[in-house]
Amino acid sequence: MAKISFETTAYEIKNKVYGLNPIMGAYANYHEKKIKFWKVKVLDENETKTLEAELKKEASLGEVVKADDKLGLYIKTKEGIISVLEIQGENGKRMGICDFLRGNKIEVGERFD
Repeated sequence: MAKISFETTAYEIKNKVYGLNPIMGAYANYHEKKIKFWKVKVLDENETKTLEAELKKEASLGEVVKADDKLGLYIKTKEGIISVLEIQGENGKRMGICDFLRGNKIEVGERFD
């Protein structure tokens, strides 16, 4: 129930994350590690088009389209892109995405399952 499926829309993922916060948190797998998502935002249409234009290719579902320790983490969904605002690594503490990315390398093109 708590596993995020990127085959759903950005709004459905946002609702799942908020619905499971603070009880258990929604999660996705990244390199066989469970990553919990505590707070996400759905990008509007203009922000989505801008990010997709920067990629110069069609992103697959769950693919990281932008990862920057100053700008955040953006992931492609079935319809739209989510911006991850608060995250928790496996056996780690809950933190803002910029702090998380300073200590954990996530590359553009990698995928969350």
